[in-house]
Amino acid sequence: MKIEAWLPHVQLPGCPVSMALDAIRSAAREFCQNTLAWQYTQDPVTVYVGESEYPYEPPSKADVVQPMYGFFNGNKITVKTPQELSELYAGNWMTMTGTPRHIVHLTPRHAKLVPAPDEKVVNALMVRIAIKPKLNATEIDDVVFDEYRDTIAAGAKARLKMMSDQPFYNVDGAKIDQQRFLSGMADERIRVWRGHGSGTLTARTRSKFA
Repeated sequence: MKIEAWLPHVQLPGCPVSMALDAIRSAAREFCQNTLAWQYTQDPVTVYVGESEYPYEPPSKADVVQPMYGFFNGNKITVKTPQELSELYAGNWMTMTGTPRHIVHLTPRHAKLVPAPDEKVVNALMVRIAIKPKLNATEIDDVVFDEYRDTIAAGAKARLKMMSDQPFYNVDGAKIDQQRFLSGMADERIRVWRGHGSGTLTARTRSKFA
């Protein structure tokens, strides 16, 4: 869906369209970053002996926030921090080989498997990632608009109303919109956390513009 779909819910008197679109993108990025609400399941990829890092493959107009979990040969693998892996393994987990059991998010562009695979397995790795719109995105998944339209619109309006050199500057109005935005993010973050805590998937579809 085009980001312009938000304009009727964001446009303020005297606000240029380009400025409103920038505010919408920024609010959508912050919402997705903080809630992990927009998720995407990558296609399976082949793993190779000793190769521990595999690139994320988000939709073309999205950036990766973080991996959520994955599957290796049909078995679920979990995301761990470096600290958690150091506590879990007595040896150097960065050089271990074997059957992958965990993913660690060390760089914005790659998922690192721990242990690194000790055999080549075709289409064995599938990773689910949380994503956010790119700064120059012109589209966003329909489900984000359908489910979070008002919350993201409130965040965009809060940004616009805080621009002191603009005719729509309104500190009191910005505070109200910002509170709506923060409250909506908090509610969704809890919903996502509960969904994963119970072992269920959050209801996010594959991107329409992948």
